[in-house]
Amino acid sequence: MIARYKFCLWLVERLSIRRMTLHEIMEEWRRCGENIMGMELTPRTFSRYRALAEEIFRVNIECYKPRNEYWLDADALADADEWSMSALRLHSLCSMVGMRDHIVVEAPPAGSELLYVVANACREHRVLNFSYSSPYNPDRDCSVIPLFIRLFKQRWYLIGQPVGRNFLTTLALERMKDISTGECATPTVNPDPEEYFSDCYGVIRQHEPERVVIRAFWPQNKYLKEVPLHASQRVVDECENWTDFSLYVRPTYDFKQELLSQRDKVAVISPESLRNDMIEILESMMGRLIVLMNERIGLIGQIGQLGLFGRIGLFGRIGLLLFLDELDYLDKLDYFYFFDCFLFDFYRAHKRLWARCFLYYSISMS
Repeated sequence: MIARYKFCLWLVERLSIRRMTLHEIMEEWRRCGENIMGMELTPRTFSRYRALAEEIFRVNIECYKPRNEYWLDADALADADEWSMSALRLHSLCSMVGMRDHIVVEAPPAGSELLYVVANACREHRVLNFSYSSPYNPDRDCSVIPLFIRLFKQRWYLIGQPVGRNFLTTLALERMKDISTGECATPTVNPDPEEYFSDCYGVIRQHEPERVVIRAFWPQNKYLKEVPLHASQRVVDECENWTDFSLYVRPTYDFKQELLSQRDKVAVISPESLRNDMIEILESMMGRLIVLMNERIGLIGQIGQLGLFGRIGLFGRIGLLLFLDELDYLDKLDYFYFFDCFLFDFYRAHKRLWARCFLYYSISMS
């Protein structure tokens, strides 16, 4: 990365934190560690690089001339520009002597090597021809008019319109083979990228969007306030031990996956259809777990391995289910939650496997 691009990145970062005069900018750049080549910054050089930074990162660097003071119009910075700035920032840090041993990153998104070809085809409206390999369907040849690309969960996806069709499809870049560009074509369906995925959790766009209410138990409710599941997430009710969130999303496969990743710290309140879907998934998981354990040591042997407090937890939940049969879904969750808290100090988490399974099974059968 040459010195001028390093300076542009450094300038945008510094001005996003605070306002600075030209003198302060020149002095800090002279002393900063990223100025490895000792590049001298003059007022004329600064003017050129300021314009370059505005062009690269699509930002506005404002100036108050009486004090020769500069600041960044942060509201104009789009998500894509922030993401590219983050990538450049990481590259700059890693290029500094000794910094590679202090930075650990995830593997780069799959399919990144195709980004340049796909992005150019999007810009020039050229048809992409490729062979598409998927574990769910036989390999097939595709011709797609590319519209835009999206990064989600460390994977790049292309959203485009198949040639001769009147709908959009989403394709993973790492599954594309033998890619080439064809003639220019005009899509008949061309939505705004932000609006297209506005009510989606990820890249799956199935089902109609609806209001979803979930209950997150401590400490996951605190975490979900810091890292929302979706841009539409709002707090609708809360107490010391839990928080209810509402979201306006499509109840898709990847959204259910995310809910399941929260383990027992999140429960679906509404809609009932989604709640029933989650119960069926948990019931299926429990059934497969029972089959697996029975194959190894048998049901009775597994219960015997729980130990004293494990058996108390198992049969205690069954007893609660019998006595709480008339209560609704959320009241039962509260009773089971407090029962869990009571048992937590008595036995370790690995001895609560069957107790957890019967908790989900008890709720699903109510």
